[in-house]
Amino acid sequence: MRQIALVVVISLVAGCDSVGPEAGEVDLGASVEVADREALEEARDRWRASGPDAYTMRYEVRCYCAPVTVEVTVEDGRIVASETTGGPATALDVDGLYRVALEAYAQRAASVEARVTERGPPVLVDLYVDYSERIADEEVGYAVVAFEAR
Repeated sequence: MRQIALVVVISLVAGCDSVGPEAGEVDLGASVEVADREALEEARDRWRASGPDAYTMRYEVRCYCAPVTVEVTVEDGRIVASETTGGPATALDVDGLYRVALEAYAQRAASVEARVTERGPPVLVDLYVDYSERIADEEVGYAVVAFEAR
């Protein structure tokens, strides 16, 4: 009987890590594609409802330009510090990334591709916008490479 109880306890303890992130935590390792503007708006609304008010995020701006990395620190939902390396770039928080994506839809961009975290608050971790198929090299992308809730 003791052996069965011990096996049950070990199984429960071993399974604790697979539950997923706690409230407010973000797992950048797993993401899902966002199909359209409506799904993107729903993800943004879930972010606003459950995302942390304080975090540090680092993302890369991907375009036909020099590689740029931006790190922002957010407190009480506002950017309080930012550092850009590699060239000029606008500092964006998670809401700002959603805003860029939704504005691309509003401008009828030729292509908007977005991915959000699968577990935890939906951070927009990968965004690619091609504003016009007729213009070369105007595409821009953003890839979140680090995120830490505080």
